[in-house]
Amino acid sequence: MKASSDHYEIFLKVAETGSITTAADMLGYTQGGVSHAIASLEQELSVTLFTRKKNGAVLTHEGEKLLPVIRDLVSRHHHLMQTANSLNTKISGRLRIGTFTSINCVWMPRIIRLFNAKYPDVLLEIHDGAYSEISRMIHEGSVDCGFLTAPAPDSLRFYPIYRDPLYAVLPPGHPYAARDSVTFEEIATQPVILQRRVNDNEVIPLFRKNRITPKIRMTLRDNISVLSFIASGYGVGIMPELMLKAAGSGLDRRPFDPPLYREIGLAMLPSRKDWPIIRAFLQFLEVQA
Repeated sequence: MKASSDHYEIFLKVAETGSITTAADMLGYTQGGVSHAIASLEQELSVTLFTRKKNGAVLTHEGEKLLPVIRDLVSRHHHLMQTANSLNTKISGRLRIGTFTSINCVWMPRIIRLFNAKYPDVLLEIHDGAYSEISRMIHEGSVDCGFLTAPAPDSLRFYPIYRDPLYAVLPPGHPYAARDSVTFEEIATQPVILQRRVNDNEVIPLFRKNRITPKIRMTLRDNISVLSFIASGYGVGIMPELMLKAAGSGLDRRPFDPPLYREIGLAMLPSRKDWPIIRAFLQFLEVQA
């Protein structure tokens, strides 16, 4: 029996998770059904795709070679279905979206609920990661679109949807807490604690643009660690509003004067910008974000 598009989807999910059991749970199949699909695909292609181990399934050399080809095949199948649906003016199918933490915590639960109420035949599938991981997933076709901040790579089409204010985050008792706002230049005179991802994509470019050399006290991997060190008095922070909401921080924060923002948008490959399901999602975001 020839492999169906479902078999290729199953292959991609096992490759992504490294586990037949996890892939089965995520896709709603039995473990035996996933194993059978992989075996059928291997039989049709006359290659072994995975090495089965106690701790999971690992792509073979042949599997690694076929991975981008199968990704492209699945992507083209999605495009075919979206084009067919557009002829019937019906929005349906699956939309794979790359997201980052603060989007997941603050936006996505509400967005999924409201979007599914409007488009019940659409399944929104979330793939979270850092900015660089989301960009990679878009380029390789493992997601159809993703949230990024400007500037996005030139190879992607980027649609701005939200200006997320940046705040100065202050330790307890800091003198700036008595003020309504602070300047970027003033914060630069303080020991600054940054999150690595925000540092690389949003804050450091602002320092460069304003020709300011900051006193960076430390750069940490996650925002919870940054907030913990700020709360302990090791320095000040510069963080977006959505990130502060996601972390539930009780620290003092002050807006910048003049205001500073990070521009959040939806990015995709140019070839996908006219997909009906992506157009519908983008139009929905422009109203809801």
